[in-house]
Amino acid sequence: MKKIIAFDMDGTTAETFPVIFDSFRKTVHDYTDKWISNQVILAQFGANEIGMLK
Repeated sequence: MKKIIAFDMDGTTAETFPVIFDSFRKTVHDYTDKWISNQVILAQFGANEIGMLK
């Protein structure tokens, strides 16, 4: 049996939002030939920590 340790580095040791926004924007552009804003992308995300606690 192989054992692993996995870490969630997003937002802890790595800031990945710029990469997420860029890759999402490029993918949408590749399929629709339209460029979208960070606000449009962010609206597709689920609730944040504060929103989940309400």
